[in-house]
Amino acid sequence: MKARLFVCGAILAAATCAHADAVSYAQCGTYDAYLLLYKTTERFEELGKLRCGEKVYVLNRAGNYAQVRTVDGRLGWVRASDLSDAPPLPHGDFSFGLTEQPKPFVAVAPKPPVAALTNDDILAIHAQHPGSDLILKKIASSRCAFDTTPPAIQRLSAAGISDKVLLAMLQAPVATDAPERKAAESVDVKIPDGTSFEVELRGNVSSEEVQEGTIVEMVAAEDLVVDGVPVVVRGSVARARVLAVRPPGSHGGAGVVAWFMQDIVATNGERIPVNFAVKQPGNDRTRNFEGYPYFLTGYHKDNPVIKAGDKRFRVVVHGDTMLTVAQSLTAALPASKPKAQSVRQVSTQPAERQEASPSPEPPASEEKP
Repeated sequence: MKARLFVCGAILAAATCAHADAVSYAQCGTYDAYLLLYKTTERFEELGKLRCGEKVYVLNRAGNYAQVRTVDGRLGWVRASDLSDAPPLPHGDFSFGLTEQPKPFVAVAPKPPVAALTNDDILAIHAQHPGSDLILKKIASSRCAFDTTPPAIQRLSAAGISDKVLLAMLQAPVATDAPERKAAESVDVKIPDGTSFEVELRGNVSSEEVQEGTIVEMVAAEDLVVDGVPVVVRGSVARARVLAVRPPGSHGGAGVVAWFMQDIVATNGERIPVNFAVKQPGNDRTRNFEGYPYFLTGYHKDNPVIKAGDKRFRVVVHGDTMLTVAQSLTAALPASKPKAQSVRQVSTQPAERQEASPSPEPPASEEKP
């Protein structure tokens, strides 16, 4: 009798062990996102949640509930009817389980325009100390909306932004969110890099007002025509910029300003980036800073820093520039001008371009202001 009881007990123990190792899976209803796991079956105090299809080990059963242990070691009770001996089928695209988020249809919206690069962006990049070359690459590859007023330039300079970066910001094209639309009667023209023409000062620059960032107002001294298309007309507004100032000394010494060419307004209203040419009329000598020719001009207190007069300055287009110009402004415009007014004709044909716009000669040495 005792032997029979021992054998029965061993069988029951084996069955209990086998039952304790039974594997089940949480089975969610159609609209369930998870199953509740309780601490006990007395108060049904919530212990946590089971993900749909989560693997558990069944340890015991009591009425309609089963005691389970999760893979991460939690011990609790769950409704026995919510367990399945078979692994769940792979969820479809619209599974409500926690292990896989539903994938509803989402209409593809057009990408918003990339935000234009601003002064604050440049300051933020500079704070990471990437070096001027990386900032220049960012400017060249981005839409730009820089504030280039004198106070803004001074703020950037005071923050340690290099002159090389400031010059690139001054000559960066202004960003616009308006879609590009080409007029029905218009023509595209390419102004080659290095195309030259002349400008002149519009007025004196006062020594009392000169500071870093001061705009030096200039105008085109002649028309510029490329492939029969006028891209700049005489009197078009041009801008140079003061980027360094050493004021006069307290004992009557001369002050000095370094000023660079910036841009000129084209016939279609866009601004074309330009630099001073290395070779100037009258053999005036420019200096060079990071590839930007500039003038170093001395002045005395209470005298103009830069004096206007009959003097002209030769400038060159900085980089190949594409313009869309109304056909109504084509070659007839320069032809109607008086003979006394100079017109610089430029052809992009290889045989003629070298004579019309010679490439500027590289300076013998680079100097900084």
